[in-house]
Amino acid sequence: MRNILLAALVLFLAATEAAATQQVYIRGLFGMVFSPGIKELAAINKQKHICWCNARKVTKELAAKKKPVVIVGHSLGADQALIMAKNLKAKGVPVKLVVVYDATRKFDMKGIPTVNFRSRDFRAKDVQNAKNIYRPDLDHIDVTTDPEVRAKTLRLLVQALD
Repeated sequence: MRNILLAALVLFLAATEAAATQQVYIRGLFGMVFSPGIKELAAINKQKHICWCNARKVTKELAAKKKPVVIVGHSLGADQALIMAKNLKAKGVPVKLVVVYDATRKFDMKGIPTVNFRSRDFRAKDVQNAKNIYRPDLDHIDVTTDPEVRAKTLRLLVQALD
């Protein structure tokens, strides 16, 4: 009986932790036009998406909650996602995963699980200490909506939220 109660407690705590993981989806400049995949990913996961320009405010809100976080961003939203992750980690917030599409600046994400999908766009940069997946067949907009990239992203999110 004790083992059953212990197993139930472990399952409850795991489910509680997964439910407590905060998710942030950050659009880039003119995001409703250039970041359509971010809006769609947020909808699939029943979350809101934010403008890159609101990232600083949201970072403060997330830091105050101290709950684990998963962050997804595109273009300028990718840059803000990477900055947000570094700032949250520095404040003691567990960053479970960062997924970005076409980050436009160089970042070093040492110690933060990060995946960067990079299109052929001239502005897109690799991210140091991240898994960089180069897709020369995609442009800056398609990288957020491509079915293969979407499937990989959803798998990564499921694993991080598990």
